[in-house]
Amino acid sequence: QQVAEFYTIQYFDEHGRRKKVSTRCAEKDSAQQVANDLEKKADLRRRGMVDTAAERYAQEGCRRIDEHVADFRELLVAKGNTGKHVEETVARVEFVLGKAGIEFAHQLSPSLIQQVIKGICDRGRSVSTANSYLRAVKTFSNWLRKDKRTADDALISLKAYNAKEQKA
Repeated sequence: QQVAEFYTIQYFDEHGRRKKVSTRCAEKDSAQQVANDLEKKADLRRRGMVDTAAERYAQEGCRRIDEHVADFRELLVAKGNTGKHVEETVARVEFVLGKAGIEFAHQLSPSLIQQVIKGICDRGRSVSTANSYLRAVKTFSNWLRKDKRTADDALISLKAYNAKEQKA
């Protein structure tokens, strides 16, 4: 079995730094096209013609939600939270996202999350318990925005249930 040799190229990024990357192309013409594309993109960024924030949101939007949750877990640990708090928070986030069928951050929707939280109450759990799940997923959504993974906090409009009431 023959191992394909890929061309490596060098180009200057938008900050004028030389970068060396594999093109993952075995053909010279294809590798040259990759080099041209990278230089063109770097030039557009250098001239301020590319919205780098939108570009970052697009890149982050391609990542699966479980990757974001794993990063969120790392943040909770790094902030010095107890192991119990980290595990409970992440488990609640994973439960809500899973029940809502969320696979990517852009799918976060107040109505989907609200349905899951209502379902928690409908299964006989307390309003306080439902609110703890809501708090966890809202914290996660807010973190996505603060960490510049999404342009906005999709769940900012959701409010906790009144814990003095029996039903949600």
